[in-house]
Amino acid sequence: MWGLCVALVVMGRAEAAGRPAIEAALRAFVDSGTVPGYVAVLITPAGGTTLAAGGLTATGVTGVASVTKVLTTLAMADLIREGKLSLDDPVRAVIPAARDLPKWKNREITIRDLATHTSALPSGQAGQSFPRVLAWYSPHLWRILFRRWVLGQTGAIGGVTWDDLFAYLAKSRLERAPGSKFEYSNVGMGLLGHAIATKAGTTYEEAVLARVCRPLGMAHTMLTLPAGAPAPRVHLDLGPLAAAGSFHSSAADLALLVQAALGAAPKPLAEDFTITFQPQARDTGGKRLALGWQIDEYTGRLYHAGLTHAFIGIDRKTHVGTVLILGAGLQGIEGLGLAMLDALGGGKPDFPRPRVAVELPAATLAAYAGTYRLDAASWVEVTVQAKGLKAQFRKGKAKGGAATLVPESDRKFFCRDWDCNAEFAPDGASVKIRMYSFEGVYKKER
Repeated sequence: MWGLCVALVVMGRAEAAGRPAIEAALRAFVDSGTVPGYVAVLITPAGGTTLAAGGLTATGVTGVASVTKVLTTLAMADLIREGKLSLDDPVRAVIPAARDLPKWKNREITIRDLATHTSALPSGQAGQSFPRVLAWYSPHLWRILFRRWVLGQTGAIGGVTWDDLFAYLAKSRLERAPGSKFEYSNVGMGLLGHAIATKAGTTYEEAVLARVCRPLGMAHTMLTLPAGAPAPRVHLDLGPLAAAGSFHSSAADLALLVQAALGAAPKPLAEDFTITFQPQARDTGGKRLALGWQIDEYTGRLYHAGLTHAFIGIDRKTHVGTVLILGAGLQGIEGLGLAMLDALGGGKPDFPRPRVAVELPAATLAAYAGTYRLDAASWVEVTVQAKGLKAQFRKGKAKGGAATLVPESDRKFFCRDWDCNAEFAPDGASVKIRMYSFEGVYKKER
């Protein structure tokens, strides 16, 4: 008992010391004009504290993008606990409609592969065109166009149904064995949502609400907005791939999720959290991969960021957690969220600072224009755009995302709306890029 009291006093002091540092770090982004406002919930054993600025509130509902993946894998874990699903189940055995899903020799794509982004399926990131599904020779094209333009089904892949996706995937070829390499895949996570719905015997949304949100009291978390409700500030409609990033929530609801992850979950949901925490694979750099959560290799903290607008994170060693929702996208939100955890836990946080754009001479920008290649299948086309650069990523015959690069020095560039950084070599012969699915050093073609 005495040890517990001492621990609570120490944690109380850590929170008291960490909160001013967190407020100062967040305020710096507002004062610089980088973001218009924020709402943050700081969770410690002593309770929760809400910080807000710029008109954002803890109960305001907004899209949480990829934080959805945590909800998805928790629903999956609930089915695993019930014995209705296994991480080793082949996807083709779980979803009858996926009977033509590609495989690598005799290696099937499994539920584990979907949940750890090692399925070898296309990435399907937001902002990327969906390859081949919309190709002119597709037998599904006219149905897709009818739904999109006549029925008004909008969104990143508006008009596309699971029938269309399965037809596309049936024609796809895997470039490597499933489970062999990490590549963030919204297609894989969307397919996991389909598997959850199939085994739960309901819709994907109802499975998440019934198995995760309602037991935790997350009353303002939903996939489908009420009829007539205006679209929130962030609204990512991924259609059939909704399980990858289409849920909406509030900071208050996400705080309930974080508190549950730190040990306040009711039984049997507590067991579901434990399942998702366990490392199940490794990425190409050897980093451990959990189910829905990302793992900070230096501290073991678990977190996930939704686009550049939302963040949730927990530190199970110090029993602290954070929720952060921003009024505008901030590249580096992961670093900010992890620094907040460090401050709450009594560490020495290294808070990122607002990134300030500089103006470069037109000749400097023009010198960086050109085609840079990573390998035979991946390259990026860099062109001058306004006072910065535009990078069009490509893989094989498919276009990837297009990123606007803003200069912060004569060689370093960053994106405001994507988690993307580019640093050109002093001689301009190469560029080092950090961006999901496109990391590496690209060499300029002459």
